[in-house]
Amino acid sequence: MVKGLIIERRRRLRKDPAKANRWHFNHGLGDALMLRSILPAIKHPIVLGVPKGKGYSEIFEGADEVILEEADDAGEKYYRIKFPAEDCCLPLDGGRPVKPRFCLEYDFEVIDPTFRIRPLELDLSDCVHPGIPKAKSMIHHYGANYVVFHGQGASSPWRKDCPEEIAEVICKSIVERGYRVVVIQPDSLGYDFIDEKDILSTEGLPSGAACLWHVLKGASAFVGIDSGPLHMALAIPDLDCMFVKNKIDFMRFFYDAGLERIREILTVDSTQNETNQTIRRFLCSKKL
Repeated sequence: MVKGLIIERRRRLRKDPAKANRWHFNHGLGDALMLRSILPAIKHPIVLGVPKGKGYSEIFEGADEVILEEADDAGEKYYRIKFPAEDCCLPLDGGRPVKPRFCLEYDFEVIDPTFRIRPLELDLSDCVHPGIPKAKSMIHHYGANYVVFHGQGASSPWRKDCPEEIAEVICKSIVERGYRVVVIQPDSLGYDFIDEKDILSTEGLPSGAACLWHVLKGASAFVGIDSGPLHMALAIPDLDCMFVKNKIDFMRFFYDAGLERIREILTVDSTQNETNQTIRRFLCSKKL
């Protein structure tokens, strides 16, 4: 399908003047950070309706391109941002088939071959959130040198998650090199090897992107799967990352550039020896 037909088809679907430039976004944290990465290409302000319970509205605060509103889950007063999946087969005219570009071309009708999609720096240090004092208290408890590990996502566990046996090898290997490990623990999930001594968890951390940002900002490094925390880690300058790969290749599907701080990639079918060697290389490359 050529560019003109894409644009014309999308325009035929949008004839309600009351919804002009009004968009409803009800996706996960990773998608929210990818949406943030393409806002400069849209080149005009949009009204963005985000449901109250999503917990990441603060990442859009201060963005010149966004007028933020609290919306209900249905979002009837908005056009819905569909945000096609990373393995979408729709044709693109503006560049590589990365997930945010599908959104840029098919949701926002912007085709710009000169625009390179990369993680945008995120600074939530001045964000006002009721959970931040508790988050800072937990960070103080974690200590000076800790590595954040995330192995269990909120969606598609068969495509993303790190099996417990590999996660345990990763965390214990990090501990052997003098760090504590802080495991991001989603609700109702968790690893049995968390001992709350050298391998801690974020259980009790207030929800919200700002609290997670503070935990990541204080970390020495990040190790994790394809999920929202990895997208956020890449938006924090000087935080080195290691990607734990299951079925989805983060290096291929999400950004055109800006992945230099992913220093190592570990597959979930790695042996214990391979895992230890990868962790050793990753942490030895840091200058602490």
